[in-house]
Order: sequence, then C-alpha cells, then structure tokens
Amino acid sequence: MKNFLGTIGFGLILVCAIVGIFEESAQAGVRGSRRFGVSVGFNAEPAPSDIGFNLNYNLSPFMRLVAGYGTVSQTQTTTLGGGARFFIPTWDFSPFIGISYNRLSASATSATYASVVGGIDWQTSVGLNLGGGVTQLLDSSGSVLMFGYVGWYFSSK
Repeated sequence: MKNFLGTIGFGLILVCAIVGIFEESAQAGVRGSRRFGVSVGFNAEPAPSDIGFNLNYNLSPFMRLVAGYGTVSQTQTTTLGGGARFFIPTWDFSPFIGISYNRLSASATSATYASVVGGIDWQTSVGLNLGGGVTQLLDSSGSVLMFGYVGWYFSSK
C-alpha cells in the first residue's frame, strides 16, 4: 500500500512538472481567471458520501485544490477530505486525475484513507462547473465509486 501511494505521489509530481511548462500560455484560460468555486456532488467527494459539499481553488490552470464535507444519510456517517486534481491546462473541458485524503467518522468509529480519482471536468467561462468520474478507495475495501457534481466558480477580478 505504501509503495502504491508513493508511486501515485511521484506520478502526480511528474505530471505537475510536465504540465507546468504550459502554465504561462494557459493563464488566459477559464481556470486561470475563475479561481474560487463551490460545488455539491452526488455519490460524491469526499468519498464515500451520498452528498458532498466542496470548496475549490484553482491554484493554477492545471491544478485544483479541493476540501469538502460529506454525509452518508442512512448511517449517520460524515466524511471530511481534501485533495488535488490535475487538468490539461488549456482545456476548459478536460479529463483529470487526482488524489485525496479522507476521514470517515461514524458514531463509534473513525477511519482515514487515501483515494485516487479520475474523470472529466467542464468549467465554463460564465462560472458553471460540471463533472463526474470514479473514485478508487485505497483502504481495505478497495471500493470503486462513481460520482457527479455541479458547481460555480467566481471571477477573481
């Protein structure tokens, strides 16, 4: 498990380094001009949750930081999590990969674990954000969960 997480971490750093080469030309993109956003997701991040609420910040046109709170309604369980998503910098409609760290809290127990996410994200020039994908939980269950979200990004000018 630790070797797998190390490999994922190294891969994400390598992607950032390669994509960083394109950042200067991508500043005019939507993710460069609309940096702060909020979103609500279904079967969502932070995983696992039935509904999740996230604060998002486009650190650069190719990297988004995400922090959120989610609930699992049937079991009175809550999830807190945070992570990073990596995009193709000049594309407003872009595939993404990312990694998250989550803390699941139930009435008597709690657990922390990492997850790997991938999917498609569309951030429009007016601020609308739509996306979806899959989450691979890196815990003993190894569950793969599908999710979708809708959000809004605000102009930083």
